[in-house]
Amino acid sequence: MAEYRAALRLKPDSAEAHNNLGSAYSQTGRPADAISEFQAALRIQPEYSEARNNLGLVLAQMPGRAADAIAEQQAAVRLKPNEPRVHIALAHTLLLFPDRTADAIAELQTALRLDPGNAETHNDLGRAFAQLGRLPEAIAEFETAVRLKPGFAEAHNNLGTALAQTPGRLADGMAEFQTALRIRPDFADAHNNLGLALMQMPGRSADALAEFQAALRAQPDYAPAHRSLGDALAMSGRMPGAVEEFRAAVRILPNDAEAHRILGMALARIPGRLPEAIAEYQKALQLQPDYVQARIDLADALAARAKQR
Repeated sequence: MAEYRAALRLKPDSAEAHNNLGSAYSQTGRPADAISEFQAALRIQPEYSEARNNLGLVLAQMPGRAADAIAEQQAAVRLKPNEPRVHIALAHTLLLFPDRTADAIAELQTALRLDPGNAETHNDLGRAFAQLGRLPEAIAEFETAVRLKPGFAEAHNNLGTALAQTPGRLADGMAEFQTALRIRPDFADAHNNLGLALMQMPGRSADALAEFQAALRAQPDYAPAHRSLGDALAMSGRMPGAVEEFRAAVRILPNDAEAHRILGMALARIPGRLPEAIAEYQKALQLQPDYVQARIDLADALAARAKQR
């Protein structure tokens, strides 16, 4: 950063130096400064596609700025239509909007026409297909990704998830989770997914618990594993332990309405803790007023409390 600033003192109209300084700011957690530098680069050189793409990448990470990010990245695509990475960056931002998944798929497919051997892009395309429930297409993309890059743990994990959701292919999904874990033993999501698969198999609940616990050893703040472990404990009747896991998930994701509702459901099953359950349902509805199931659960809890009185 010091050298880029020195370059700008010598040549204030260097779009490249502004862009590079912006990238450095972005990498060191200074998004507002990064945006200022990218904008300065674009004032000097409006058709600087790299600066437009970089500006879009930073805006995409800021609350409420995804639409602005898309506009900048679309401009970058128009300026450099044969550059795969600008299509990929635009796709990643489009995926923030559930109704733009089809547009993201089109961008990723364009990137793959330009660079068909990119395993990461095949993995991204598989994830986009999976979001739309198009599992056969997702599986094909994940399989291509792991064929191109056999040590790609994330793609094996994603392939496992898609296979586990396909009727009759749970065992194939588990094999992919296990492959991901051989490559990356501390992969919390793969441990969690393997645990969820084991929960579907008779007599494997203890193994599932071990996987959830392994996920949390690898990543203690991984909310999905706390929730999975809570579900497993609840299924075995260990409600106090389940409540602690659901509460941990809420601490990690305090603005997640579903996490509060699940905690409320567990509390409601423990004698004497109905008031706490009601408070959790109410918190869920503060966060998401149109959460129908939370309203039903709250009504049930209020009715139960009225009977107790």
